[in-house]
Amino acid sequence: CSAPCTAEISAEAYQADLQHAIDVLQGRGKVVIKAMYEEMDTLAEELKFEEAARMRDQVGALQGILEISKQKMSATSDLDKDVIGFYRQGDAATIVCLFVRKGDLVETENFYFQNLEERTNDEILFQFLAQFYLARDDMFAKEEEGRDTDSGLTGTELKKIPQEIVLPFEVPDRDLLKYSLSHLGHKVQLTVPRRGNKHEFIQLAEKNAEKAFEDRQREQGSIYRTLADLK
Repeated sequence: CSAPCTAEISAEAYQADLQHAIDVLQGRGKVVIKAMYEEMDTLAEELKFEEAARMRDQVGALQGILEISKQKMSATSDLDKDVIGFYRQGDAATIVCLFVRKGDLVETENFYFQNLEERTNDEILFQFLAQFYLARDDMFAKEEEGRDTDSGLTGTELKKIPQEIVLPFEVPDRDLLKYSLSHLGHKVQLTVPRRGNKHEFIQLAEKNAEKAFEDRQREQGSIYRTLADLK
């Protein structure tokens, strides 16, 4: 463990490590590696050789993890997919969508919900899926009319409903949602993996959802403290 409580790492360095991990989960692994190389060079220039060596080892480990992750993602099939993460505390919840296109995690999107006292987790997730994908289909249809078909992967492409939606748990009326998407011309697999590569990516999505939830709670706490100071 490298938490500050072990006295083996400063709170600032631990926070940087944590942010690196979050960025990797959000599909920004290459950006993280570049930043770590720059930090390693700075440490070496400052003659902090032990810290530079530690950073070098981290870069090597991260490169290995990213390669394994890419192989696992490709092994799950060549289907474009959205991987859904869910995290809840009390009457608030966060849902995260990892957009996987052509075997690569290309973007993430977070959604925060409050006042959910009377709602079960499966109800929340089902209603999110219905609104997100059925409304998204209508949005994509309108934007598709003016899209440049020779362009690369764009925001519009990300809005396109994928061939597979990977869920963290079962939802009521899953067949109804699948039928509705099929009726709109989308043949979509709705899967709930219990093990294997897809389950590992669900775990990543859930960690991402937990972090997004904690960030939102901190932001709200900061706003409340600021308002209190202004009184």
